Amino acid sequence: MIERRTPKTRDNWRSPYYIIEFAQEILEKIDLDPCASPAIKHHFATTNWTGYPDNGLNLQWYGNAFINPPYGSQIKHWINKSIEEHESPSPPNQILLLPCRPGSKWFDKITKAGKTFAVPDHRLHFDAEGPAPFPSMLILLTKAPRLDRRRLIFSFILNAKRQNWSLYRRT
Repeated sequence: MIERRTPKTRDNWRSPYYIIEFAQEILEKIDLDPCASPAIKHHFATTNWTGYPDNGLNLQWYGNAFINPPYGSQIKHWINKSIEEHESPSPPNQILLLPCRPGSKWFDKITKAGKTFAVPDHRLHFDAEGPAPFPSMLILLTKAPRLDRRRLIFSFILNAKRQNWSLYRRT
């Protein structure tokens, strides 16, 4: 008998291809996806792809990273790792795809670190099962040099507006 994972028991939500394309357009290329499953590897044009069974929490992140972590109780570990990498001496540029949960402690932490985030105006379709039972958000974390940082933020905002997503900038 096949066990069907319900939204309440399911932690892994495969990134929609148009979200990956959104991230690639902003970052120009994705060097690392520390959370990807082997099933999606062939859809990434990354130079260094890392996914399960490797544990992305134990890696040093680098370059341009796309992160769509497991959404269950372990999400806080991925958020902490993302912030730790963001505060490192050589921080990667990161785009995270996360559930939009403003009441959670990790939401406050990641939006303070990233400051610029977008919320799609619709529920994302992660796979053939239909729309997700929760809202999603994309957040940009970058400490690139000033001109590159401005280009990344502008590109993020421009692409989000093109999609008619709501934009937020935390001060």
